[in-house]
Amino acid sequence: MSRMTSLLAVPALAAAVAAGLAGCSSGSGSPATASSTAFPNAGLSGSQLLTAFKSAVASGTAVHVVGSIDQSGTPISLNLNLNKGGSSSGTVSQGDATVPIKVVDGVTYIQLTPALLKQEAASDPSVTAGVISLIENKWVSSQSSIGQSISSSFDGLTSYDAFLASIESGAASESATVAASGSASSAPVTLGDVTPAGTTSYNGGTVAVYKSSDGSVAYFAASGPAYLEKVTATGSTSGTITFTWNQPVAVTAPPASDIFTG
Repeated sequence: MSRMTSLLAVPALAAAVAAGLAGCSSGSGSPATASSTAFPNAGLSGSQLLTAFKSAVASGTAVHVVGSIDQSGTPISLNLNLNKGGSSSGTVSQGDATVPIKVVDGVTYIQLTPALLKQEAASDPSVTAGVISLIENKWVSSQSSIGQSISSSFDGLTSYDAFLASIESGAASESATVAASGSASSAPVTLGDVTPAGTTSYNGGTVAVYKSSDGSVAYFAASGPAYLEKVTATGSTSGTITFTWNQPVAVTAPPASDIFTG
């Protein structure tokens, strides 16, 4: 069976969104003033915000990333639990096709759902009815030839360290990664230079608000570790992504009987 090339659009888009989030930490806001001492993460300059965010990530144990975005009319959804220890689980969806993902002990598992296979069959004649009946709902691992080619498309998306490093490092390096993968459009959500815009209430707490010239808004914890809580992006890729921190989720590998090794 040939490589499922349309799968590439999903992780590439998610990586591009992660790259765009780097704009929150590269902007040139005004330095903090005495009026923001109650909420020290509000009113930071770009370099201060980046340093504070990196420190928060370094002290974290897990992040739950949930979002729905639209890239030029194509809906994408993310629901990923990323543990700092290296394990992860969740789903990435494009249109009606959802891709369940697990990473355990350095091995990535992708589930071949009926909706995903139907989408693939529309563009790949090798995905026949016979092939679908053999592999639907099975998992493929990165230790197999088929699983390796598919799972490599999700590199950087299923790792706590790699995903958050892409936010820290910026759109340029991430776009290069996407381009090297031969994936779909690498145009990021461009937040541009952000300006501190005070604080607001979010999820029962207070967050520091940073706005960009294109109307995108990023929300960081206003005090304590400067965790990124939410991004609302506008432009060619628009939507909202939320981040919930330090709630690790146990992840186990699929049963051997559910793994396709052909």
